[in-house]
Amino acid sequence: MDIKVNFARRLNEVLDINGFPSKGQGRQVELARVMKVSQKGARKWLEGVGLPAAETLFNLAERFGVTVGWLLAGDEMSPTGISGPGYYSREMVQMAVSVVQEVVIAKGKTPTREEMVIWVDQALSFMAIGVEEEGLRMQDIEPSLRLHMRFTLS
Repeated sequence: MDIKVNFARRLNEVLDINGFPSKGQGRQVELARVMKVSQKGARKWLEGVGLPAAETLFNLAERFGVTVGWLLAGDEMSPTGISGPGYYSREMVQMAVSVVQEVVIAKGKTPTREEMVIWVDQALSFMAIGVEEEGLRMQDIEPSLRLHMRFTLS
């Protein structure tokens, strides 16, 4: 199934749980208001036509108490509060976005928003392994992350 469709399904699920209006009853307007985006942008997310930028994706996850991984792929924490490993901190998301953007520019690529979100998610997964399983500090992960993403995007 398409990542955008999966994202829309999970976003709608978390909005249902959080008492947002039903589809057709002002859901797009309320989501746009809460997230400070256009109604058109909110509609694209809710209908599986588009994905938010990486920072907005993090803000959605943080606002609704889920992980970026769950919103994108159903991994880690469910919206009902059954959690597993791997909550991504703002610092991790910022580092992942920064490194991916740096590598994309160095490689001369012009990615779609979907590709950027996928690559940032891959970077976050790589970082989570280093932090959670290897006990590494964030500053120790950054050089390895750059190398990993250069290989991933080649």
